[in-house]
Amino acid sequence: MGLNAYIQGFNSLESIDRAPGYFKYQHHSVADHSFRTAELAQMMGDIEEVVGKQKINWKALYEKSLNHDYTERFIGDIKTPVKYATPQLRKMIGDVEETMTAKFIKDEIPKEFQKIYTKRLSEGKDDTLEGKILSICDKLDLLYEAYGEIELGNPNPVFMQMFKESLETIKKFDDLTCVQYFIKKILPDLFKGDFAGKDKMQRIAFSILLMGKNSLKFQCASCGLRLDSLHFKQEGLMNPKLTSICDICLTRNLNAEDYENPVIENISQVMLYGFVGKKNTGKLNLESLNQYLVGSDHRRQYESFIQDYDGNEVALQQLSRSEFNQAIIKSEDKEINYIPNSNVDFAVNMKTWELKLTFL
Repeated sequence: MGLNAYIQGFNSLESIDRAPGYFKYQHHSVADHSFRTAELAQMMGDIEEVVGKQKINWKALYEKSLNHDYTERFIGDIKTPVKYATPQLRKMIGDVEETMTAKFIKDEIPKEFQKIYTKRLSEGKDDTLEGKILSICDKLDLLYEAYGEIELGNPNPVFMQMFKESLETIKKFDDLTCVQYFIKKILPDLFKGDFAGKDKMQRIAFSILLMGKNSLKFQCASCGLRLDSLHFKQEGLMNPKLTSICDICLTRNLNAEDYENPVIENISQVMLYGFVGKKNTGKLNLESLNQYLVGSDHRRQYESFIQDYDGNEVALQQLSRSEFNQAIIKSEDKEINYIPNSNVDFAVNMKTWELKLTFL
């Protein structure tokens, strides 16, 4: 017994189509996908190390990304809607895959390597940084597959749905630097060309990135706080707009048109939103970075506190955003002699500001 069966498995992966059952202009095999996922994982790992200053376990990352779909040689590439139709079916498919993999290792992998391949061919999407990068890149490759079909004019709506679901999954990991980098630096380039479906893709991307509980975060050009996009979106307009400064600073009666915010301006253009702010001149004013209303030593505390309010249904029901913003301003201006404390409960911070809420 050698590793011959393992090697022959590569041929099986080359013959298994991705997204089976749909007409495609460009055909991709599971082997193609595994290679591209590994390349994408390498890129995202680079971003985490260089930009995010994280330490990557490269051996683990390469092993996870290269082998994550090897076991599809046993069951094929089952359509995602089918695979996840019910929790019971998903579990049954997982059990079959696990059983067949275990039998393959026992029968075809030499004993001295069985422990290695048991780990290597197991589920790689875990809570480690490398496992999260795999989860991201698996969907990132699918996103680009779908984009390729849409760009070529494939009318099947399934590819637009693939694009949407892939971006939604990627967005769930937006606490990672590599995802933030992808959203701000790479994704906008997808919409620079002219092709059928472009406008719809932009609207889908916007709805995912700028709405919901895990919305994209922007930095206010006035106070310097990094807040959810909801703080920069003007509601109730026929043509929605994003502002260069947050709603808290607008409450101060500051004029958004006095402030540049290149990131928000660029995303507004990509996502077909209007932009209220000073047009970017392309010249970075270094002095302005040190003139934010909120000092860098306290920004994290305010950001955390505001995020707690944004996600607290009880607080949102009992205290209007306008009242909350006024309290933030009083604290920033030291009219209230208290800065939110990240080490105490949200309710304690609210009580200290004499904002009385009833928590059950």
